[in-house]
Amino acid sequence: MSAVSKPVRSFIDETGADKIISEIEAGIRAQNNGIRPHYSDLIQNIDGQELEYVNYVQEGGGVLGIGLIGYTYALEKMGFRFARLAGTSAGAVTTIMLAAVDKKNYPDEKLELQSEIMLRELLRYDLWQLVDGHWLAKRLIRIFINYRFGTRLLKILIGAAIVIPVIYALYQVIRHFANKSGQWVSTTFFDHAFSAVALLSLATLVILISIFFYFRVRFSRAGFGVNTGKNFHAWITGILARNNVHTMDDLRKVMQSRLDGLEMRPGRAAMKIPGDDLVIPSPLLTLVASDITAQTKVEFPLMSKHYWSEPEKVNPADFVRASMSIPLFFEPFRVSVPDVVQQHSKLQQRRFESVLVQWQLTSAND
Repeated sequence: MSAVSKPVRSFIDETGADKIISEIEAGIRAQNNGIRPHYSDLIQNIDGQELEYVNYVQEGGGVLGIGLIGYTYALEKMGFRFARLAGTSAGAVTTIMLAAVDKKNYPDEKLELQSEIMLRELLRYDLWQLVDGHWLAKRLIRIFINYRFGTRLLKILIGAAIVIPVIYALYQVIRHFANKSGQWVSTTFFDHAFSAVALLSLATLVILISIFFYFRVRFSRAGFGVNTGKNFHAWITGILARNNVHTMDDLRKVMQSRLDGLEMRPGRAAMKIPGDDLVIPSPLLTLVASDITAQTKVEFPLMSKHYWSEPEKVNPADFVRASMSIPLFFEPFRVSVPDVVQQHSKLQQRRFESVLVQWQLTSAND
């Protein structure tokens, strides 16, 4: 999970992704008499290549969500581009990167596709930085991830700490009654060794229980999250800043600029269907979270007016952090709702703070 310094192109070549994509394209053409089917009537012609525009939804799922960068790469290589974007949890991470990154902001990288830039950002970030909670929690997470026997070892330790003192207590009871009947043969070394092991196990159990209650209190105070999420927020903020995106207004302009030059496929345009036009309806971006205070699904930036007094000036990294409030791993994302918002928002009436956590989408793409 540490940062990788190798170039993006080398990483892609090692996976053999381009060969697989070529085989998929060849298979599609073979099934359609050598012709590539049309999947969208919204197109853009750039340098002689026809690009098809579709809507794209990315689900969560930790590594699965981040793995959607590869899926996005395949779609881009096959000539797809994206008009409207949506995502949640880890899918919100890839969605915000896809919405914001631009090759002109990476002049020395020689990257053409947005997915390549997304991969570049991922390869150059040490994901261990996302584990920014208590030092003991960080150590335990590292052990469990790096060592397959970590969870098993903990179970054995807890089991031994419980079972050995119980066995020792039974041993002492049996010894007591056996001594009364004169049938017990005392072995001093064995008794002392067994007593030492039992005391050590009991001490271990006390320590484990103390650690449990300590973290239980910390969990409760932190909203049942191990990590603060501050490093994650800083990472997303940095990616946006490298692409000159500091507010939602900046991001909207970037996304809208990509849609300049869109055309309707000639065959569709000739049909003159009422309502057919090149205006892509808003919002172009949707990041989904869950407000556990109001017990409702939240769509950002559409519903950001219920949380901030100037939603256009909010950094989109806030929306991603809200969507990535994975229970247990990250603390919930808290928003102090201004008085002016409370007065005009039915969602926020009589509430002073909103607690946002991850929302689970059921579909991976659209």
